[in-house]
Amino acid sequence: MRPLLTDLLYKAQEGKCFHCLGLMHRTNDSFSPWFGWTREHIFARANGGKGLANNVVLAHKTCNNRRGHRWPTDVEVVRTVRLYEQIDRVAFVNAAGKAKEFVDKIYGENTA
Repeated sequence: MRPLLTDLLYKAQEGKCFHCLGLMHRTNDSFSPWFGWTREHIFARANGGKGLANNVVLAHKTCNNRRGHRWPTDVEVVRTVRLYEQIDRVAFVNAAGKAKEFVDKIYGENTA
């Protein structure tokens, strides 16, 4: 997964595990089962889920392992959709800001 998406997920999830809502350390300490995190496929790849970005959330390693390959609940699907709607809004705002910076560099800062 691209680091930008990981950062967006971490911020959108407010640094919390998708499943238990417990705090995840940003450093991803691989020796800590509770504070280290993994990329969790909502629709498990073992069950035919795709490796697409919108099929991934961040979760504690133990929560990810506990969930296993089971099919997602309706609540998990709705939460995932809402999470990615939030990420899309943030990405759109960031992209709009970058576009304005680009235009300002080319045409001057007084463009509206």
